[in-house]
Amino acid sequence: AWKETHDVFTKGVHMMAMIGFIMIAAAGFAAVMKQTGGVETLVQSLSTSIGDNKPLAALLMLVVGLLV
Repeated sequence: AWKETHDVFTKGVHMMAMIGFIMIAAAGFAAVMKQTGGVETLVQSLSTSIGDNKPLAALLMLVVGLLV
């Protein structure tokens, strides 16, 4: 029972560390995008290519939100 508990705890700590690293990397990427004005450029280029396709727009907003 102790080994199972220890394994679950260790896996949880590893997962939290990975999530923390991803959040730090995403925050750095977002800061660079904001400082360089890349967000506005990205939005303008995507809005012209999407047109009136609302499902595609929603999908791309989710993807961009995950990146930024």
